[in-house]
Amino acid sequence: MRKKRRYSRELCDEAVRQLKAGAGPAEVARDLGVPQSTVVYWRTRAGVAPIRDQNGLSAAETLELKQLRRENAQLRETQDFLKKAIAFFARTSETDT
Repeated sequence: MRKKRRYSRELCDEAVRQLKAGAGPAEVARDLGVPQSTVVYWRTRAGVAPIRDQNGLSAAETLELKQLRRENAQLRETQDFLKKAIAFFARTSETDT
């Protein structure tokens, strides 16, 4: 059976600091020479959310994507309304002449 390794508090703090700065667990594990599972455990224990979601996007990118989709939907609605308005006024101007 393998003996459980103990890491210093400073090493754990450094790993968490790098994770908060945007580095991924694999990168931090390579830099510090510890297993990736240990870095993930430290991240969970420190309450740091994973950088990327299931789509591979960061939290900021996910938020921006939601905002852009909402804006895109509003622009489509406006465009549809304007198309209908143009058609309406084109019909009324044809009947007036």
